[in-house]
Amino acid sequence: MSTFIAFLFMAALIAVIVFLVLGIMNVIKKNGRAKRTFLYSGAAFIATIILAVTSPDAPAVKSPGPTETVQTPVSEVSQPTASIGDDQPGVTAEQTTATDKQVQGNAEQQKTFAENQIKKDEAKSAAQAKIKAAEKAKSDAAAKTEADKKAAEAEQETAAAKAKVAKEAATNAIPGTIGMTPDQFRTAFNKSSTEIGMDMHLPKLNISSGAVQNTFQYMLSDNIALTGTINKADSSIREINLLGQTAGSYEESANYLLAMGLIMKAVDPRATKEDNAAKMRKLGLMDENLELANLNKQATIDGLKYSISYLDGIGLMFYVNDENDK
Repeated sequence: MSTFIAFLFMAALIAVIVFLVLGIMNVIKKNGRAKRTFLYSGAAFIATIILAVTSPDAPAVKSPGPTETVQTPVSEVSQPTASIGDDQPGVTAEQTTATDKQVQGNAEQQKTFAENQIKKDEAKSAAQAKIKAAEKAKSDAAAKTEADKKAAEAEQETAAAKAKVAKEAATNAIPGTIGMTPDQFRTAFNKSSTEIGMDMHLPKLNISSGAVQNTFQYMLSDNIALTGTINKADSSIREINLLGQTAGSYEESANYLLAMGLIMKAVDPRATKEDNAAKMRKLGLMDENLELANLNKQATIDGLKYSISYLDGIGLMFYVNDENDK
C-alpha cells in the first residue's frame, strides 16, 4: 500500500468515527441532525472499504527476461595457492626458516613445560606419600604404645588380683581358734579374777594389724606379759601366750601360776577348780621334783592344747591353742 493511499484510508476511518460520535450526540440532543450525521458516517465507512479493497497488496513483480549466461572474467578465476617456500612474491627463505625455528622453539618449550609439570607432579606425589608414611608410622607407634600400656595395665591388674586372692586366702584361712574373741576373753578373764578375789584385770586390749594375722599384748606385771594372735577372717583368738621371767622371785612365780589358772578358766568357763588343778598336774607343775630348766609339757583337754616350757634367757612360756592348729 502506497503512502498516499494509506493516508486516505486513515482519513476515511477517522471520518467514520467522528460522524458516528456526532450522530450519537445528536440523538441525545434530539435536534433533528442525527439522520444526516449517520449518513455521512455511512458514506465515510463505504469509502474506507473501497480504499481497502482497491489498494494493491504488494508491488508488481517484474517477469524475468531471457536467461543470460554469466561469464566470469578470466582474471577472476582463482589460481592455485602457493605454499610456503615457493617462489612467492614478498616471502623470503630467511622468513620461512625463522618461522620454522619459531614453531620448533614453541614445540620444545611446550615439551619442556610438560616435562617440568610431570616432574612437579611426581615430586608432589612423592612428598604426599612421604607425609602419609610418616603419619602412618606415627599412628602405628602410638597404637603400639597404647597397646603396650594396656598390656602393662592388664599385667598389673592380674598381679594385683593374684595378690588379692592370695591375701584373702591367707586372711580367710583359719588355722586354729580357741573359740572366742579378744573382748570375750577379757571379760571371762576379769570375771574369773573377781571370783577368786584377785586384783589382776585386763583393760580393753589394743589390737595391732598384721599382714596375715592380728595381735595384742598386755603386761600383767613388770615380768609377766600376756600376748595373743587373732585370725583376720573371724577375729577369733588363735593362741594365748603367757611369758614370765620369775626366776628368784616367789611373788612373781605365784602371780604367774595364778595368771595361768585365770587363762585356763577364761578359755574353758565350764571347767571347775579340780579340772584346772588336773591340767596343772598334767603339765608337771605339781611335781615334787620340778626343775624349770627341764620343763616341757603339753596336754590336750576338750579340744584345747595346753603347753608349757622354759627357755634360758626368756623364762616360762605357757600356750593355749586349738588342738588342730596347723
